[in-house]
Amino acid sequence: MISSLLAGLTRIRLINLRELRTHRLRVLTSLSVVVVSSALLIAVLGTYGSMTESVRQFNSAISGAAKLEVTAIGDAGLDAAIAGQIRGEVPGAKAVVPMIRGTARIGSGTTETDLEKPDKTVPLLGSDFRVSSLSGDLRKAMDQNENQKEETQSRFSTEQLASGVIAGPGTGLVKDQKTTINGIPVTVLDVAGGDALNGGGFVFAYLNLAQRLTAKVGRLDSILIVPRDGVPTAQL
Repeated sequence: MISSLLAGLTRIRLINLRELRTHRLRVLTSLSVVVVSSALLIAVLGTYGSMTESVRQFNSAISGAAKLEVTAIGDAGLDAAIAGQIRGEVPGAKAVVPMIRGTARIGSGTTETDLEKPDKTVPLLGSDFRVSSLSGDLRKAMDQNENQKEETQSRFSTEQLASGVIAGPGTGLVKDQKTTINGIPVTVLDVAGGDALNGGGFVFAYLNLAQRLTAKVGRLDSILIVPRDGVPTAQL
C-alpha cells in the first residue's frame, strides 16, 4: 500500500518536472504574476492602513470634546431640524453641533501652486459657529479662541458666508481668491492660520453653503453633542 502511494507521488513529481521543462515561459509568467500581485496587495494594504490612521486622526480632531454622535443609518443623512430639537429637549447638552463632512474638489488651475495640475481634492467640513466648541484643533483651524465662538459669523456677512469658504493653508488657496469647489463658484474669505487639522489640507464652509456643495440641502451627516460639565454620557 505504502509502496504504491510512493510510486504514485514519484510519477506526479516527474510529470510536474516534465511540465516545468516543457513550458518554462508559462511557468515564469505565472510566477511573475504571483509576485506582482503579492507586491500590489502589500502596497494596497499599506496604503489602506496609512489612510485609515489618517482618517482616524482627522475624525478625532473634529469630534474633540463631543461624547455622542447622532448619525443616520443610510447615506441620506439626518434632517437638519433634529439639531434644534436636541438643543430644546436635552438640557445636559452644552453644545449641539451640526456637521457636514464631504470632499472638496478644488477646480484645476485655481491655486497658486497647482496652476496646470488636475483638480485638487481635500476634506470639506461644514458647520456653524458652534464647531469651535468641539476641539482645540478646530479652534486653531478657524483662528478663534474659546470666547469668540461667533467670530466667524460676525466677521463675515450672511451674503459672504453664502458663497465663501475658509481654506486650510495646505490647499494652496489665498484670501479673496475666486475658485470652484465641486463645480460651484466660491470665494476664499480667509486662510486658516493653523495646520493642526489634516496638515492644513481642508476647506470649511458655513452650514448652508456646505450643504449645497455636497448636495445635502436640509440634511446633515451627523450631529455632535458636547455634554455640560458633570453630565454623564448615559444621562444624555
